[in-house]
Amino acid sequence: MKFRSKLVYLWIFMLTFIGGFINVGTIIFYGVPITHHTGNISQLTKGLYGGEYQTVILLFSVILAFFLGAFLSGLLFYRRELSPKKRYGGVLLICGIAVLIGWIFKIPASIYIPTIAFIQGLQNAMFIHYKGLLVRTTHMTGYLSDAGFNLGCALRGSKSGYRKFLFYISVVLCFFIGGLVSAFVNNYHPSYIFLIAGILYIFTGSYYFGIRRQFLEEKSK
Repeated sequence: MKFRSKLVYLWIFMLTFIGGFINVGTIIFYGVPITHHTGNISQLTKGLYGGEYQTVILLFSVILAFFLGAFLSGLLFYRRELSPKKRYGGVLLICGIAVLIGWIFKIPASIYIPTIAFIQGLQNAMFIHYKGLLVRTTHMTGYLSDAGFNLGCALRGSKSGYRKFLFYISVVLCFFIGGLVSAFVNNYHPSYIFLIAGILYIFTGSYYFGIRRQFLEEKSK
């Protein structure tokens, strides 16, 4: 017996929404995307060549923090499959509290940005596969490739290709909507972006505990 698919998919979509929301928030406030790093590595190279050492230090700290977050995720979720462990919800609650603390106490950007990058790296690597689908919740380049690939497979007659295409394109849409909402919040209450992000993490962690409890109750029957 496993988690109910619809409940888990909703949880994945919520995490992806947060990824898009936070990424646009950091771009607006700090001019740095922190959920994907192809561009950051390119900018790091450009800054190093041009002697822009302040930019180099910031980008290097962000990239390293994301890597360390993924490293910690590997220690916590080394089995690479989603299972009903408390640590999934616990990690999200801690992430939410950390984001809120940074917002409340106005932690300097040089510390706050790498902290959020660490959280994003931790989130992105929390689990690898669910029902045969690759799950990433903070960057979309791979998902666009997977969506296009699986649509091609579906047109060639693959029974699972269309289902996978719908999943991947839905996740991309959730990321986009998260960024759109973040930009909307910025227009009206820019200082609330990271307050909302912290609350979203806490809500998503609490939601996980809810579906975990339902799973355990059904399993015990």
